[in-house]
Amino acid sequence: ALSCYVYPSLTVAHRFRVDTDISLSREILKDFTAGVTFYDSYDSHPPSEGSLKNDLGFTVNIGWSF
Repeated sequence: ALSCYVYPSLTVAHRFRVDTDISLSREILKDFTAGVTFYDSYDSHPPSEGSLKNDLGFTVNIGWSF
């Protein structure tokens, strides 16, 4: 699954944020799943001077349904 959201600022000119998620999940055994998600959160004008514009990361998950 892929999701991407763009948020324009209503109070600061030319500022916007973008949140992106890419997820993949697979059933390994009956009712047992494993997956990974990559995310990126971008801010064109971070609130504090010298802050990074991107927050990148990934998560790994396992699940069991019953």
